[in-house]
Amino acid sequence: MGAEKVTIDYDLLTDVRDSITQIIAELEDAPERNADVAGAIGAPFEHGRLSMAG
Repeated sequence: MGAEKVTIDYDLLTDVRDSITQIIAELEDAPERNADVAGAIGAPFEHGRLSMAG
């Protein structure tokens, strides 16, 4: 068996790295966004009637 040639697509690897970096940043910010969403649901447009209805 002969040696196989391996081609590395550095542009693709760079894109993958950038995507992973963005995903990590979004996951790190998730708790803060979760609190923002819960606050918006609990008091949409500064009204708390929706959260008290349940």
